[in-house]
Amino acid sequence: MPVHGRMMQTVDCMKRLKAMAGYPASYTAIGGLHNDATLMLLDGICTVMRSQSASLTYWYALHMATAHLPDDAYVVNVANDVLPCAHWLTRYAEHIKRFPHHVFGFNGDGYEQNHACHFGIQMKRIRNTGGWPTWYYHNYGDTEICTRAIEDGAFHKDPWAILFHNHPIISGQEMDEVYVKGSEHQSRDADLYLKRRASQWTYSLTS
Repeated sequence: MPVHGRMMQTVDCMKRLKAMAGYPASYTAIGGLHNDATLMLLDGICTVMRSQSASLTYWYALHMATAHLPDDAYVVNVANDVLPCAHWLTRYAEHIKRFPHHVFGFNGDGYEQNHACHFGIQMKRIRNTGGWPTWYYHNYGDTEICTRAIEDGAFHKDPWAILFHNHPIISGQEMDEVYVKGSEHQSRDADLYLKRRASQWTYSLTS
């Protein structure tokens, strides 16, 4: 879980993720210099990782948190604004037994069947597609991962593995400073995604 802002919401979210999983797993929270108070509260609840960066993007945080994992490890990317339902992780584990190399999207994020903000993925797939999409500031990294899995016939969305995404766009709430910050580079990320997709994922900012 990349951590930014929302101190008590983040702590409550991590506790609920663990309590509702129904399946053994390890949990990691990673944050930058401005989030040490939140990470201190999470210490003892989950593994805590600290970056010396004052500006740690969502995707780079995932890169840092998982760089040490072997290829056969499975990772779920989770934001601090989800409300996990009962057995959310058990449902995912049931699927990867049958489709170990597929990307499985969690339901409840308000999107259609070909996209999920939160998903489970094997590290081997991440590395085979160039690593976590750190070329995006915040948006469209999940879109690229899901789209590329669909192109490989390897994306599924489980209707009963639910991580409800408590996002203002879905719930009708006002945007807080975390959402505002995450949206700052949306146009730039959207343009980059379109260029990468058109180039069959070869375009880079140095192209």
